[in-house]
Parts: sequence; C-alpha cells; structure tokens
Amino acid sequence: QRVRQVELDVFGDAEGGRFATPALRDPDAGPVPGMEAPGIKVLHEQDVDYHSTCPALVDCLSAIEAWSDANPDHVPVAVFIQFKDGPLIFDVADQAGVELWTAEAMATLDDEIRSVFDPDDLLVPDDVRGDRATVADAVEADGWPTLGDTRGKVLFAMINGAPYRDRYLELHPDLAEGILFTTGEPGTDGGDVVVASIDDPVTDGERIAELVGAGYLVRTRSDTPGVEAPAGDTARLEAALASGAHWISTDHPGPAGGTGQHDSGYVAELPGFLPARCNPIAAPEGCEDSGVEPRGR
Repeated sequence: QRVRQVELDVFGDAEGGRFATPALRDPDAGPVPGMEAPGIKVLHEQDVDYHSTCPALVDCLSAIEAWSDANPDHVPVAVFIQFKDGPLIFDVADQAGVELWTAEAMATLDDEIRSVFDPDDLLVPDDVRGDRATVADAVEADGWPTLGDTRGKVLFAMINGAPYRDRYLELHPDLAEGILFTTGEPGTDGGDVVVASIDDPVTDGERIAELVGAGYLVRTRSDTPGVEAPAGDTARLEAALASGAHWISTDHPGPAGGTGQHDSGYVAELPGFLPARCNPIAAPEGCEDSGVEPRGR
C-alpha cells in the first residue's frame, strides 16, 4: 500500500491481561490472543473495538522494524502515538479499567521502542537539536537533517496535547534523550514543538502551507470515518495534497482504498501511487519525484 505513516492507539497494561477478556467478547471464546502478557497494548477502544492486527505494541513495532530492514532506502517512516486512558463513552457493563499515562508509564513506552529499534534506526529530537537549546531553535536555524541522512529511519511523535505532552516533557525536559516528538502549534506552544497535527486541510490549508514553508513538519487527514469515502468525495484529499502536509492520514490507502467497504471507489493515494514525492511547498528546485524513494514499495 506504500504507506509511510501509521497511527497507534496505546493503552498501558503493566501486569498483562487487562484487555484480554473484552466485555463484548463471547466468554466461551477465551482470551484475546496476544493480550495476556504484560506490556503496552494497541487497540482503538477497550472492550468494544479491540481487533488489532498486532495487540502488543512490541509486535507492531517489530513488523515496522522488519519492513524497514528489508527496505533500507525508504524515506523516514512516521509512527504517531495516541495515548489512551479514558473510560468508554458507551454504556458497557464490566468495562476494563485503564492505567493512567503518567510520566513513569511513558518511560515504559520509550523502553519498548528501544527494545525493538537500534539507536541508528531512529530519528529522535536530539538528532534534530544538535547544539541548539531547543528543537524549534534548530529547525528554525538549521532545518531538519537531510533525506540522505535519514533514509531507513523511523520517527515517533505523539498526537496528544496537554496533559500528556506536559508529562512527557517532565520525563524529558526539552525532549532531551526522548524518543517522541511532541505536536502542537509551532512558534506558540514551546520550543519542543516542531510537528503539527492539523486535521482539516480544507479549512486550514493555508496554515498548513505556511508551517511547511517555515520548515515544520505537518500531518493532516484526507478523510473522516463515514464521510468522504462513502460519497466518493475527493475534495478533502485534493486539499491535503495541495497543502504540502508531509503526512496524510487516511482510512482508505491505495490501491484498494475503500472499495471493500463502499461502492464509491474512493482511494487516498499520492499521484502515480508513489510512496513519497517532492513536497509541493518546500521541495528544492530540481527535485524529482522519482528520486525521493527510488525503489519504494
């Protein structure tokens, strides 16, 4: 599918088994495979939406790491982390209790990432900061490391704002020795913010282009559940592509897109079904799409 960005919703499970027997699962079916061992779990909503391809975070990371090893020339892959520790909004009896994402709990996320990836396989805030006081200072003065220096690497960023961002900064002041980049409003939220998550490229397309032109990285969305894909509406996708956002999140990546769920034929992909391309806002003169990731798959 030539995807270069994924989002993982993570729940703490220090002792294991917290999400192994969801409330809506047939009790005769037994525990959900992969949910009984201690460690961070990946699922959308506890008890009701738990059918993850890889229930354990380390398994998800291992799949990414194996693909990266097999394709060492890829552009940096972004893994967006969404910390989840809230109750269900649904009225479900016997809900699984959740563990709060404290600074100490976030340290276990760092540890699990490091257990899978070698340091040279990661692009972390310290790689960007260099000798500058903050990563924002570095991006504004020096820019990001080059594509040539970051091929084959994986970048992690959290989607959450406060209080999760504050807790991670408590653990890693100015993101020193941290794994995750934070997201927010660059230039306003603090010197740690060099990545923005702006979901609506139709309303905020000009702001996305402005941030991209200033050297920040931006994630946006080409579709929302149950809206664009059933209608075959590509206006938001086209706005996302034109905005220059570096990552475009979708529930319907090519080549099949939403064809298995909807009759509209909606597919979100880069022109030419490329894995990456020259940025329409920030690419240097002479950039050619074919050279961004020559052997991408």
